[in-house]
Amino acid sequence: MLDNLLDFDQSKLDAAIESILLESGQGGNDPARSEAILRQALEKYPNNDLLLTCILEDMEQQNHYGSRNTEIIETGERILCCTKDDSNRIDVYRAMAETYHKMGEQAMAEQYLEKIPAVHFMYYEIAAANKCGPDRIKNIECAEDLCMEGQLYKTFLK
Repeated sequence: MLDNLLDFDQSKLDAAIESILLESGQGGNDPARSEAILRQALEKYPNNDLLLTCILEDMEQQNHYGSRNTEIIETGERILCCTKDDSNRIDVYRAMAETYHKMGEQAMAEQYLEKIPAVHFMYYEIAAANKCGPDRIKNIECAEDLCMEGQLYKTFLK
């Protein structure tokens, strides 16, 4: 009802964003080109969390030697302020944990890692990469168990 009053059509917005993502080739082998297209679209659709999340992923692909750590963190914080989508939020937590880990800021990495639900395989993958000793082994085993569980689910419960 409110959308009608404001002359807003979510399906048109979703279609426009999907078209932009297809044009950008996001997730392909030219993240710089993709990022440029997505940033241009962001001018028309400011604070669109899907565009921002895709930009974040493109920046991560180009983050050679930590050259874009600060941008990744700033973009992640921006996404967290505007997203309502749990999958986007979890992806941002992952990116933030990995970036802080690369920067050697383990306390901050842990802070974001702990925000990823422990039932999510991503938590265990990142925890295994960030920890050492028995904690690392425990998280590797949990990640393997969840992956195996997911494969069994896909195979037998389709």
